[in-house]
Amino acid sequence: METARGSRRRPAAAVGLGAGVDRRPRTTRHQPPAEPVGADDAPGRHRIRRSVGVIEQRILLTTDVVGGVWDFCVALTDALRASARVTLLALGAPSPAQRAAAEGVGANLVSVPLKLEWMQDCEADVARTRELVATIARDLVATSARDLRPSVIHANHFAAACADVDVPVVLTVHSDVLSWRRWTYGSEDVPPEWQSYAGLVREALTRADAVVAVSRFMANEVRARYGVDRRIEVIHNGWPPTARVSTRLGRTTLVAGRIWDSAKNISLAARAAQDWDPGNVYLAGEQCHPEHGHPADVPPPLKPLGFLLRADLDAWLRRSSVYLSTARYDPFGLLP
Repeated sequence: METARGSRRRPAAAVGLGAGVDRRPRTTRHQPPAEPVGADDAPGRHRIRRSVGVIEQRILLTTDVVGGVWDFCVALTDALRASARVTLLALGAPSPAQRAAAEGVGANLVSVPLKLEWMQDCEADVARTRELVATIARDLVATSARDLRPSVIHANHFAAACADVDVPVVLTVHSDVLSWRRWTYGSEDVPPEWQSYAGLVREALTRADAVVAVSRFMANEVRARYGVDRRIEVIHNGWPPTARVSTRLGRTTLVAGRIWDSAKNISLAARAAQDWDPGNVYLAGEQCHPEHGHPADVPPPLKPLGFLLRADLDAWLRRSSVYLSTARYDPFGLLP
């Protein structure tokens, strides 16, 4: 594959962020393979490659199946479906309900059993994520890959933003390990085992054509934690309103969060619920850790509901009298 060094990328509006696109070229450029010359390409023959008019965007959107990034990507895909073809590249194994949700918003779902960049012993999978994104972008993945080849890559993971590609890359920062450690444990240092992760984040923040954070807090945190001085757009999280009306379940309190995530501080919610009369207290969130699969114990009086798709969580919110959050760290600007 040939490379072109130092060439400037054609300006492009990346998912509506044209004004925030960093025009600096990446270190390495790959040129797409030349199309074979056929009879219709002979001199003097005219060939119409596409009709003049609106060109459909093809977006490669990286996601995972662990937390809120999945909900974010499904909502974004639904909003883009009228003007773009979206391929969801999911890291991990989507559940049947998640697959149905992706199909419901018209996404082309591709899943790969790779670890996320904050998991233990993930180095090989992080490298594979970079390679996979670049492979899809270069149209080398399968005979039908022309339908997958994106015009924009929207990365929701730092590793994906580091892929060596020739199309604009938008990185959305939802959270990161160093700010998580700071606000969950009060730790300002970077332990040796997280040095490579910190380097990956710095590289992603530097290489991406546009960087978006889901809150001003998150934008300030990544600048401070990783020493990167660049423009970061803030596009706040949100969720489509619903007009549905649900019957209240009497005195019901809802808590939402992954119980194995210390930042959610679920144990504090359980202790608080023992000191007052909140009625039935339900916990919506995954109990099993994504790395080893072992379920965490749910402290009483919380009653586990398990992982809920966003539509189901919305239904529980409408039926509950109180929503209780005890999170130490919530960079998303969206509760729950």
